[in-house]
Amino acid sequence: MTPWMFPGQWQLEIATSYCALLLPPVVGLPPLLAIMESVYVMTGREIWKQAARFWGELFAIALYLCTFGVLLLAAGYFLSGGAATGMALAVFGAMLVALSGEIVLYRRYFRDWWQRTRLQHLAATLLLALLPNLAILAIAAVGGWAAPARGGESAMPADDFRAILLDPVTQLRFVHLTSACYLIAAGMLLSIGAWYLEHRRNVQIARRSMTIAASFGLAAALSLALRGGTLGLEGSAHPLLMLWSFRAMVVLGMYLVALFGGAFYMASRRNLHHRAFLHLAGWSLPLPWFAMALGWVATEIRDGRWN
Repeated sequence: MTPWMFPGQWQLEIATSYCALLLPPVVGLPPLLAIMESVYVMTGREIWKQAARFWGELFAIALYLCTFGVLLLAAGYFLSGGAATGMALAVFGAMLVALSGEIVLYRRYFRDWWQRTRLQHLAATLLLALLPNLAILAIAAVGGWAAPARGGESAMPADDFRAILLDPVTQLRFVHLTSACYLIAAGMLLSIGAWYLEHRRNVQIARRSMTIAASFGLAAALSLALRGGTLGLEGSAHPLLMLWSFRAMVVLGMYLVALFGGAFYMASRRNLHHRAFLHLAGWSLPLPWFAMALGWVATEIRDGRWN
């Protein structure tokens, strides 16, 4: 890779956006796969195994593309003159370790499906659900470290990782980011499952996937709604942009709570085949990503990084 590939900041922003688009499925899909695997282990019903394999393929695509994006982002950061500080190395190191571990587990246990027992699959899937949290924790640590910045400097030294990880802001951001990833993954299952169900394809997998996504997504949406108020609207350099980004995020959040609440109600009544709802759920696929992007914009402005 040559330095001309990253001559300015905008290439890094593109690489960051690319990773932000793909990291949520990598973090959010494994817990959903673990739920399917758990039902398969307890019941022995092959349909749950088929559902886990179906969504496991989507997870693999996102995993490989996200790993490439993180490598591209790391290379761009250092080639464009980024400082090799302990914080930068820790962030990229944690993300690469997490994603590399995910690839190893996926290749060993999902590619060799027929040679593994049900408990081996479940154990591997649980590890798949835990490893990406390292990447989210690294991202939250950066936000927690930079959040109290005054005059461009943080209140905590960049190499005091213990203080950064134990900081309440870091922990709050970790929970918030994890919930956002879970919401996006649940939205993917709900929307894609709705499309399949509407077109009468993979009906059994689609119906079960939507049922799991409804409860999982509702819990994530409510968690974000309850904690979203902690963002605050304290002074910034772009108050109108921050205000409207925050308001748009709140509106989308309320819509997603209603969408997953409706899906949960319809799933409990075994009425997910309603055509209008399937159409609405299918078109709602990008909305969790939009809500996350709006929250990111508001947070960046509030923390003074867009001055």
